[in-house]
This record gives sequence, structure tokens and C-alpha cells, in this order.
Amino acid sequence: MSGQRRIRVELVEDPANPEVVAIFQKIHARQINVSAEPGGPPLKVGNIHRLVANSPQLFAAFVGLADALRSHTEIDPAERELALLCALDIHGDDYEIMPHRILAKQYGVTDEMLDKVSDPESPVFSERQRAVLRFAKLLATDRDQRSTCKDPRIEDYLDNRQRIELALNVSCYIGFSRLTDVLDVPREAAFKNLANK
Repeated sequence: MSGQRRIRVELVEDPANPEVVAIFQKIHARQINVSAEPGGPPLKVGNIHRLVANSPQLFAAFVGLADALRSHTEIDPAERELALLCALDIHGDDYEIMPHRILAKQYGVTDEMLDKVSDPESPVFSERQRAVLRFAKLLATDRDQRSTCKDPRIEDYLDNRQRIELALNVSCYIGFSRLTDVLDVPREAAFKNLANK
């Protein structure tokens, strides 16, 4: 948020609510390793989780949605991460981008692809990946600028369910990006250090 003051919020550090405690424990136990360093310890409860935990019922739904978006779709995980990174890059995200770059690499996305994620026309991508990135760009572009976006022809590559699942993923992460940009949700120290390298 260039030049704009971010809104101060408190993050839940030591939850008293039993539902929040149970969700924090579930997050600690999950197998996905979003570590800032290869082979390093996984990030446990992120600051975005600590933010939403201020509202226990919404927190349960938020974690359920995030899990469903990541683990219960028919979208190729590498393509999902490419699409998210393209949209996050358009929005100038500084919170979600580092963990999703790490996830993308775990799913086989190359450094060259990561460097070109904001350029769907790059020859580093397959035709299918270009369609996915164009679709993400269309979703992330403000309405008055969409006429400048190339037709993604996403129907040629993803079926109806996959198109909807990808659109929901990208749209939700655009929202998460806006949330962490307007509210003062600090990036975790490990990711901040990694971004500064």
C-alpha cells in the first residue's frame, strides 16, 4: 500500500478460545512444509491465521476454505501456484508471495518460470500454462483494464470444474492480499529475511 497508513490490528498469540486452540494444533500438525529455508522447519501458524483467529467462527471457516483450495481441487498444484503468483504479482503483494514461491518450487515450478510469472506470453511456459496465467491475469486485472488482457482460451485446457476452482483460488488470494495489505499484518520474520536476500 504505497504511502497509505496500514490499519493496526492485534494478532492472536496465545489463544484462549478452545476452538482456536484446536485449529492452531491442527495447523501445527499438518504435513505441508512451507519453510523459508530448504529443509528448514515448517512455518507453523502464520500471521494471517493469527489475524483471523480474532473471530473464532470465521477462523474455522477460513482454515477450511484455505485447506479446500489447496488440497481438494482438480487443479494441477503447479499451475495453481503459477496462477496465484501471477495475480499476487499484479497486486504488488508482499505477504503471500514468498510462501507461494516456495510451494511452487515444491510442485516443480522452475526458477525461470518464477522469474517470468508476470509474463504469460513467455516461451518458458507451455500453451496450457500460458492459458492459466492469462486467466489469472484477467481475474486480477481491474475491470476498466481488462480489455487489454489477451483472451485466455482457458476452456481449451480446463474443464468447467477446474475453471471454477482456479477462479476461486485466484480470487480468494487476491482478497487475502488486499486484507494483509490494508491491515498491518507483518510478514513472518523468516520470509522477510528471505525476501531481503
